[in-house]
Amino acid sequence: MNDASTALLGVPTDDQDTGVKFFGGIMFSPYVGLELSVIDFGNFSGSTPREDWQASGVNFSFVGALPLQDSAVSLFGKVGANSWTVDDTVIPFGTASTSGTSLSYGVGAEIELTRDLGANFQWERFTDVGDPSITGRSDIDFVTLNLVYHFRPVAYGYPYGRPGRRRY
Repeated sequence: MNDASTALLGVPTDDQDTGVKFFGGIMFSPYVGLELSVIDFGNFSGSTPREDWQASGVNFSFVGALPLQDSAVSLFGKVGANSWTVDDTVIPFGTASTSGTSLSYGVGAEIELTRDLGANFQWERFTDVGDPSITGRSDIDFVTLNLVYHFRPVAYGYPYGRPGRRRY
């Protein structure tokens, strides 16, 4: 996270952390679907004085998939809206919080491991998270490796794989 302004004292010293994401969705065809996710972006810290930022969000995305012919691999892209919350704690002054909604987008690839199970790797960017005058504002890049279980036995996967693949 970037600090709110140069007039404020906090200087970012740790701008990377491990985050957690839970997601689910549905593919309406081999090419188009929706995804809903809940994300904890992690904690970021600064010094001079001690400052901690914590960011989280709920994201809704439209998913476009491109199955690779005669392959267990699918490529996908997504674009959506991220409803975020940022808490900025400056010790000993207290906590400032802000929330809002901004653009998200990403790309990835999934490989079919079994009829019900897949693994995907994706990169996502969540833009303009935070308020520049209260908590600071940053784009957050989120890279994930996911194990995906496809619940329902229907014709399309997420993203679409070979015929007979399931989706959730």
